[in-house]
Order: sequence, then C-alpha cells, then structure tokens
Amino acid sequence: MSEDTTNAERPVDLFTPVPGLDLGVRPSSSWRGLVTPRRLLATVVLSVVLVLVYTSGVQGTVTSGYQAMIAVAALLGGLALATYVPDPRASVASSPCATMAAAWVVLPAFVLASPAEPVTALMAIGAAGFGLLQRVRGGACGMAG
Repeated sequence: MSEDTTNAERPVDLFTPVPGLDLGVRPSSSWRGLVTPRRLLATVVLSVVLVLVYTSGVQGTVTSGYQAMIAVAALLGGLALATYVPDPRASVASSPCATMAAAWVVLPAFVLASPAEPVTALMAIGAAGFGLLQRVRGGACGMAG
C-alpha cells in the first residue's frame, strides 16, 4: 500500500488570500509614512494633555478602570492629533476637510463631562478612535505626510 505524498502535511499559511474572495480590504501603507519621531513625541505630549482635559470634567467618583478607559481615549486622540504635525518632507500640512477628525478628538471632553459611567468612557473611546480612523484611512484628505 503506497502512501499519497501529494497531500502531505504542509504548514498552513493563514494570511494568504482566499481565491475568489474579495472583501474590499487592501493592505494600506499610508500609516507607515505617518510614524516619525516628531509625531511620536507629539503623541506622548498630546496624550498627557488630553488625559488632563478629559478627567477635569468627570463628575463623581472615578475608579481605576474608568481612568484606564480615559487613558485609552486620550491615547487614541493623541495619535489622531499627532497626524497633524507636518512632516518636513511634505509640501502641504493639512486641508480644510481634515479638520473634522480633530472635532472627534474634542467630543470625548464633552461626553466625559457627565457622571462617571462605563458607557460614557466607551463612547469617548469610540469618538477618539473614529477621529483616528478618519484621519488615517480618510484617503488623501489633507494627510500631513
């Protein structure tokens, strides 16, 4: 009895595309140009400022879990705002259509100015995350790099 060697155990590559299946998602290299030392420094500074701004309006007792959720929202907001730092190699820093992402970073300050509930922190994370998503995946709408 001979063993079939054509179907031998091969390592499975989970990241190869499925033939005939198009989900419309393409790997984006736009984020690679966004990571510069200036923007990383801006992210750290802006995240700290946003933590202070976001926590200043919170009403009631704040637990450590709630503070962690505020920190996540501030980090996402800091990342979104850091994309506005111009790249020295870029010819244009921003455009009017790119300002909407910054408004999504301001929104959590208003959302968090209510009683400290997990739902409000999740809404703040969602708003800041959407601002980052809009800034990174917003096409060629005023990318600062």
